[in-house]
Amino acid sequence: MPQPRVRKTNLVRLFAWCQGRGLPIAFVLAGGYIGRGLDQRGLVDLHRLTLFAAARIKGFAR
Repeated sequence: MPQPRVRKTNLVRLFAWCQGRGLPIAFVLAGGYIGRGLDQRGLVDLHRLTLFAAARIKGFAR
């Protein structure tokens, strides 16, 4: 099954862009996305990348 191509650097860049402009960031890790284009493993990987990027901007991860 093909997985979406989301890179950690893109998410970090997005969070940094918002932070640099003083924009608040909110995100939700929800379900219901599993289907033809995304399996459970891909969804978990995407959630992990999102959390890592947010933590990196706040200085909790490197």
